[in-house]
Amino acid sequence: TEHSENATVESLLHGVELVERKLRQALESAGLERIAVEDAVFDPTVMEALTTVPAESEAEDDHVPDVFQHGYRYQGVLLRPARVRVKKFEG
Repeated sequence: TEHSENATVESLLHGVELVERKLRQALESAGLERIAVEDAVFDPTVMEALTTVPAESEAEDDHVPDVFQHGYRYQGVLLRPARVRVKKFEG
């Protein structure tokens, strides 16, 4: 019975993933877009800095190494800013 329970959990998880993928595709086709912030320069108009981390060089100053929560636009309007960590050079 443990094997059948694992199969049920796996099939449930697979079903939820399919529904999530379908919903995301429908939202994207209606105009929802994720704000691309990975390895970008910090932009306060679409990002919220939650913390900072030291940058190793001045060239890395204000770059985004980590995203805590993705931000989204809907038909060009900001729904939620991306919540990020920002590198700061203190040399």
